[in-house]
Amino acid sequence: MQDFKRLDCPRKNSAHNHKSCYYFHSIKDKRRDDDIYSPELCKFADTEKCPKRDKCRRAHNRVERLYHKDKYKTKFCLCYPNKISMCEYGEYCSFAHSIEDIKLRLVHYLLPHQADFDFYIFYFKTEWCPFNNEHNKA
Repeated sequence: MQDFKRLDCPRKNSAHNHKSCYYFHSIKDKRRDDDIYSPELCKFADTEKCPKRDKCRRAHNRVERLYHKDKYKTKFCLCYPNKISMCEYGEYCSFAHSIEDIKLRLVHYLLPHQADFDFYIFYFKTEWCPFNNEHNKA
């Protein structure tokens, strides 16, 4: 994934699925090196109007934001767990397709059958929720 969406698509003018293509097709899906910018969106995102251009410290599009090392695979795909084969991004999806993919600590697996005092002091509400869709919040 190091060069994903960093090189111009050699098939740019042909009809193909841009979502599952390894290459970028426009300013809206071009990525820079993660160390250059934060995942916070630039106010000029999806345009070429940023005066700082490639030296800007913020993401210039949603692809840069989602594939930034601080955001990549930190949430589950909307297709997780039962419709992963239907994900239109496939192997290039920026969201986790399995528990092994997720880059966050899954605190709910630490939850004992009957949560003790230490669980509520040290783990409860200490991580962002990894789910992108409705789920049992209990």
